[in-house]
Amino acid sequence: MIETKTEASTYVGPAIRTSISMGRFTTFRNGVLPIEIEEYVSENPELKQFFIPVSKLQEVMNEGNDPKSFFSQNLRRIQRKLGGK
Repeated sequence: MIETKTEASTYVGPAIRTSISMGRFTTFRNGVLPIEIEEYVSENPELKQFFIPVSKLQEVMNEGNDPKSFFSQNLRRIQRKLGGK
């Protein structure tokens, strides 16, 4: 059997304090989310875009410095929707 490794993923969206608690930059081994987070994301599919491979973190943060970027605009929209910071 060949073992494959999946890169860790990081959540770069707003902090969530609802039925789940997840802060910005929460990192998940092998990109696997706990079941309660999977369920929350399935109910809020717009959050999927905020789970990125750790190797892309610097690139996404650089993009986030531009208030007109796709990432920044979506982050603000989700923050308003979820009431997160």
